[in-house]
Amino acid sequence: MAENIEGRPPILGLGEVVLWVRDLEMSSAFYSEVLDFHIQDVGDGKTAVINVGHPEFADFGQNLILFQHPDPAQDWPVPQEQHGTPRTASSPLHHLAFAIHIAEYNGHINWLAHKGIETETGTHKVAGERSIYFNDPDGNLIELVAEDLSLLEDAG
Repeated sequence: MAENIEGRPPILGLGEVVLWVRDLEMSSAFYSEVLDFHIQDVGDGKTAVINVGHPEFADFGQNLILFQHPDPAQDWPVPQEQHGTPRTASSPLHHLAFAIHIAEYNGHINWLAHKGIETETGTHKVAGERSIYFNDPDGNLIELVAEDLSLLEDAG
């Protein structure tokens, strides 16, 4: 792992990769049956959460999330103004997330501001996560995500 640059909080690891898929059932089966990944949740039939790590370590991070394409006969969706950031490229990649520690959440916001990077924040109360969103130089949406179990208490 690269040495920590003074002032920049550490990244804990890959949080998730989110892909658009044309057939959620077929893609879920592929990752489960071919690569032996653990399907955590298929939700509403539009999203599948697949843990790519060992099932004993499935609590947080290392997830592949599949989003059902809204119209499989069409090109890949281009998210419009996703988290305040206009997207122009059509791609099966929805976004890329890296796990961070909740204690370093504000430090990451400050570091990105120091680097001149515009961010937007959000919470996922059902999952108990707090996120920071920004774009890389190619316009790919990047998320820094921290587990924040206090959000679960607020959700109930």
